[in-house]
Amino acid sequence: MIYFLTQLKKHLHLTAIIFIAIILVTFSITQASPPTSPYTPPAELNPNCTPGSANCTVTPIATGVSVGSGTTGSVLFVDSSGNLNQDNANLFWDDTNNRLGIGTTSPLLKLDVAGSGRLKGTATSVLTGSIDPAASTTVTGVGTLFTTELIVGDRITVTGQTRTVTAIASNTSLTVNTAFSNNANDTSPDKLSAEFVVKDSSDNLDLIVSDNGRIGIGGTIAPDAEIDINGGRIWIRDGVLGALDASAGSGLKLSAVSGQGRIGAYDYVNDVYTDLILNATSINPASDGNIGIGTTSPLGRFHSYISGARTATNYSGYLENISTNTTTDGINKYGLYITSTGDFTGSTGASTNNYGIYIATTSGGDNNYDIYA
Repeated sequence: MIYFLTQLKKHLHLTAIIFIAIILVTFSITQASPPTSPYTPPAELNPNCTPGSANCTVTPIATGVSVGSGTTGSVLFVDSSGNLNQDNANLFWDDTNNRLGIGTTSPLLKLDVAGSGRLKGTATSVLTGSIDPAASTTVTGVGTLFTTELIVGDRITVTGQTRTVTAIASNTSLTVNTAFSNNANDTSPDKLSAEFVVKDSSDNLDLIVSDNGRIGIGGTIAPDAEIDINGGRIWIRDGVLGALDASAGSGLKLSAVSGQGRIGAYDYVNDVYTDLILNATSINPASDGNIGIGTTSPLGRFHSYISGARTATNYSGYLENISTNTTTDGINKYGLYITSTGDFTGSTGASTNNYGIYIATTSGGDNNYDIYA
């Protein structure tokens, strides 16, 4: 019994010693203070760093914070491996001049691309709100966001009719090029975004490529043809000025040879000029269908007019036929062929005159000739 009590006393004594040791160790540990300084790249983050050291905390990427490595001007991106990366030669930001270079580290404009580019038009989308069209070019919306969802040159389809936006006054008011019909309210009007728009520094439209592929130049907001130019001239240099292809293999050719402007019908398949037929009615359908050269008021189907002082020989009209016969067949050759035939309607009233050729009295020269041969 005495032995048991002795052993129990020893165990209790040992247990007490262990318990006291644990308490002493616990209270001797000093709790670490939270880090007060951020981790500064490129230092390595050490898990065993001293509490409060600058290497114990990490600050997330933010503006004004330095990065571990990088080249000035680089635009950072996440690469195919999911890592933050840079490609300075292909994506460069000029922070001094606020210019973005793609394929160049020396951008000269706001956007400078060294290489080819491609633009793809935006798919048709639905506008916010509704439009109840009236018989007017002014369009009023309800709950619409015209100023943020549309630009001048976009087209909108309302109750089956498509028009071009020419001005935007507010979120609920805009103007189109042609009045809508007074149709039913449309709760989901469509937006057809212009593919490309160029404006000058005063916000005037210079060029537009509409969603239907038509090009407007010189302020043409709603081009009515594949190329629609508002005012100005077309000037193409270096010999061939251009060609208007009306059908496969043929068209109108405009060219300049030795300083002379030329217009001709051209067969592009056989590479030869062909007959040029001027249809007066088609050329000027708004008038009587007459063709005037040197006059804006032609009195006949063809009217050539010259005025003003002249110091050299000049002709109002010049006809020349120097063709020859290259065969043994007989031919008829005319320097000028004039015909004026046909019966006049009616057998009563004022007398009528029919002239094959009429020459007014010639005057004003030292020698005047009505006809000279």
